[in-house]
Amino acid sequence: MRPTQLIFVTRQDTIDTICALAGRAKPGTQVWLVIPWRASVLRGPINLKRLKRISEDAAIDLRLVTRDRETRGLAREVGLAVHWAVPASLRKHRPPQVHTTDLGRRAIPVDEPRGRRYQRKPRKLTLTAAFFSLLLIMILFTALAGVVVFFMPMARIVLEPVASPYETAFLLHANPRYREIDLDDRVIPARSIQVIVEGQAQTPATGRKDVPDQHASGVIVLANRTETTINIPKGTVVRTSSGVTQRFYTTVDAELPPGQHSHARVPIMAIEPGFVVAPPFTVNRVEGELAAQVEALNDVRIEGGGTRRVSVVAYADFDALRTMLVERLQQEAYSRFVDELEPGEYVPVQSLDAQVMSLDYFEVVDQQVDMLSGHMRLVVSGLAIQDNDVRDLARHLLLQQADGEGQAIEDSLQISRSGNIRVLEAGIEMDVQVQGLVTPVINMEMVQRGIRGRELEDASAWLAENLSLRSEPQIELAPDLIHRMPMLAGRMEIVISSSP
Repeated sequence: MRPTQLIFVTRQDTIDTICALAGRAKPGTQVWLVIPWRASVLRGPINLKRLKRISEDAAIDLRLVTRDRETRGLAREVGLAVHWAVPASLRKHRPPQVHTTDLGRRAIPVDEPRGRRYQRKPRKLTLTAAFFSLLLIMILFTALAGVVVFFMPMARIVLEPVASPYETAFLLHANPRYREIDLDDRVIPARSIQVIVEGQAQTPATGRKDVPDQHASGVIVLANRTETTINIPKGTVVRTSSGVTQRFYTTVDAELPPGQHSHARVPIMAIEPGFVVAPPFTVNRVEGELAAQVEALNDVRIEGGGTRRVSVVAYADFDALRTMLVERLQQEAYSRFVDELEPGEYVPVQSLDAQVMSLDYFEVVDQQVDMLSGHMRLVVSGLAIQDNDVRDLARHLLLQQADGEGQAIEDSLQISRSGNIRVLEAGIEMDVQVQGLVTPVINMEMVQRGIRGRELEDASAWLAENLSLRSEPQIELAPDLIHRMPMLAGRMEIVISSSP
């Protein structure tokens, strides 16, 4: 057994110390160099190459022991033997408690025997070994490809068997209380769904009303009842004294000279808009502080002003807006229903039921506006029906027309539902008609056993001989280079079709 040494490196050791420790071993010695965790001295390729050169010059078998991934990878790249841990027979040895400058005392001689895998030198990958390894890999790959080609091809077989046409009509019920199809009563399950939607809309106000538009204007005579000058400010109000009171205001400043009955003609305008007629001598009163000092009188007829027709809210507008909001929110609810449906489900529009939770109008009747606005909150419920349930029930009733024997060809089934869907207390009902082809039952397991592993032509001949077909079977193999049927039944897809 070759001599063996165990050297424990410390984190304080430099590369010079490590090389000196390794170089002191006798030629032929197996040196186990144990590197402590997180020691950085051998994490560079330069130091590792130097250590390898020292070991080669000293003719020793150097083994590095480290758990540092970076050190292990670099050591393998430079050609040093690396181990995760020392052999079990060497684990009883411990590093010296006192580190000394005497390097000879750092190397621990080992006499314990070790396994063969630790005694022989690690093999190096030569060109010959690489060639034979590559050759072995190619042989294994070829064998695996042969197994895959033999067992794993995929086949799709489309058969058009001899079939007879049948058709029937029935009344279908959909009830949310059912969880499974009732073939005898022709009832399928339905799923109740409900959403709450809200929104607002506007509709034109259709009512019409005449409202005052322009102001009447004219001229009045103001007379002084005193001996002093009187200033008549703009905006002085005058009015009629009998009948319907009509009020006017002066549009300019005026001044009455001193002396009784001195007068001035002053333009006036009606305070309220609209059509006004004031016959002569009817506007004869002055309002305010000037009433005792000034007399007023219109010596000519005052006539003018006008009206215009405007839009106002009518009672019918509330009904129109309510109908608009219900229709719009129902459409939004139906779109949300569609988004929440499970695969294969649909909601008949006739099953929708809308209930108004709240409705607020922003205007009142006879209010002068162009548009009536409102906000509605609506709860919409409906029934979701699984299309596969309709198909299963239709297929069952179609087979009953064929005395319960045979199987229906799926792609030949044509199912038409009546648009006249009636809402009942416990669900909905509709008229359904189905027609399709019924063929004798084909034993799929027998077909798979009969054609597995056969050549493509032999498989086609076997199908034509053992099955009653209207046309030649269509067989597709994948990959295209394969001309033999799969050995595994799970790799064969058999489709019964009305038109291959």
